[in-house]
Amino acid sequence: LKKAQLDWKSPVGKITLGMQGMNMFNVTEKTWGFRFLEKSPMDKHGFSSSADMGVGYSGKLDDLSFSALITNGSGYKKQENDAYKKMSFQLVYGEKKLIKNNGFNIGTAVSMEPYTGVGGEESKTVMSFFSGYAGSGLRIGGEFDMMTDSNGDVTQQIMAFYSSYRLMDNLEGLLYVDMYDVDVDADEDSETYIIAGLNYYPTKGLIVTPNVRMTSFEDGSDGQTMFKMSFQFKF
Repeated sequence: LKKAQLDWKSPVGKITLGMQGMNMFNVTEKTWGFRFLEKSPMDKHGFSSSADMGVGYSGKLDDLSFSALITNGSGYKKQENDAYKKMSFQLVYGEKKLIKNNGFNIGTAVSMEPYTGVGGEESKTVMSFFSGYAGSGLRIGGEFDMMTDSNGDVTQQIMAFYSSYRLMDNLEGLLYVDMYDVDVDADEDSETYIIAGLNYYPTKGLIVTPNVRMTSFEDGSDGQTMFKMSFQFKF
């Protein structure tokens, strides 16, 4: 079960209780917009779960949206495994759902999660900065994400870019570039993953996507190139 929540829309904002969506990459996921092809970068590299059990508070002041969550930290697939809680915060200015509406956004998301490590209490911190735009058939977005683990002081980093453009009413080009560094202090451990393809919309609810996926490695290891035919059917 991924979501089982109670929303209370109070005069001072919305309070959410239960298993709910996280506020770390929900906006960038809507900017990329094609999860049937690939997860958004933070989700792909495990920087945060997409849902968790906890308490949330969210609201909007004109064009500024905010969200604060206190959750278990173990995600929706696992039971709580320690006494610590994860705190996450998000601020977004502009349109949050660029897959549906034209506009732009710029925002940041931060999470802090203590846990028990070999040397005692450790912590994981995630910081994300992102922006996106949609209009005239074009949708484009980018993000910069860092996850720092005090256990060994390892910092992982993501720089990502994604876009799509409506060539015709039923044809759309897309590009996804994900540059991931396992440890910014180590040499030759990063990789670049690229998806390029065409979305064909033959009828309502169906997308047919021929695409090519390329992975290259900084250490000189042999890269990979795959050709795929992907489909999405909604009803």
